[in-house]
Amino acid sequence: MPTKPSLVAIALLSATTLTQADTAAYVFGHGTFGTPVDGTLAAIGDFDNDGRLDLVGVDAVTSTVHIELGQVGGDFLPTPIPTVLDDGTAPVAATPADLDADGNLDLVVVDFECTPNADCGPGSVLLLFGLGDGTFEVGPKLRTAPVPIEAAVADLDADGLLDIAVATAGSNILSDAPGFVTVIANRGNRDFKGVGDFAAGNGARGVRAAQVDDDGVLDLVVPQSPSLSNDAIAWLPGIGASRRRPGGRARRRAY
Repeated sequence: MPTKPSLVAIALLSATTLTQADTAAYVFGHGTFGTPVDGTLAAIGDFDNDGRLDLVGVDAVTSTVHIELGQVGGDFLPTPIPTVLDDGTAPVAATPADLDADGNLDLVVVDFECTPNADCGPGSVLLLFGLGDGTFEVGPKLRTAPVPIEAAVADLDADGLLDIAVATAGSNILSDAPGFVTVIANRGNRDFKGVGDFAAGNGARGVRAAQVDDDGVLDLVVPQSPSLSNDAIAWLPGIGASRRRPGGRARRRAY
């Protein structure tokens, strides 16, 4: 049976940690990797424009982003040199998208700069602009609300440019702390500007962009876990490009 790259990559996402003990992985009976690295498997996408899916690993300990390039037959080989981020940067998640519309996939890297079991100040995301060969140019670091955990990319203001929405947990101690979504507008030519932090209820755990109410404007949906026995979803309905304002109720928030 021919290998199906999309299914291979999706199956591999269930194994979230790559360790030095891993020497190979077998999906549908086949699949090998190059030199294993520590870190978390964060995203998939075609980063070298060869038509095959590649794997993205992020390592908060070494402040690096690794790419395993998909090969014919389902094998993966690492790029020769990982992308090394500034000292102190702790990448914990990544979202692929062509932010600058140059035909190469870029990465929005969530930076978890927070001491364990401590209150945290503002967080950040780091932009990595793809060069089309599995390597990246390090771009700007953009401020978010405290404890960023996941980023979504979509054209939130309908100007043809991909914007960024970052879900933040608010606290590294309390699981039910008030969460926010930081919206960052893409103004073109790799210029990005923060729009604001929008309340997303307690226990925010991620963010997705979708048109929920069929009004032609993208909305944001935030899964929540305000307690161990209670899950919820916050809906942040979009109000278009003309006006955005923080405030309002968490279950139905206009951004």
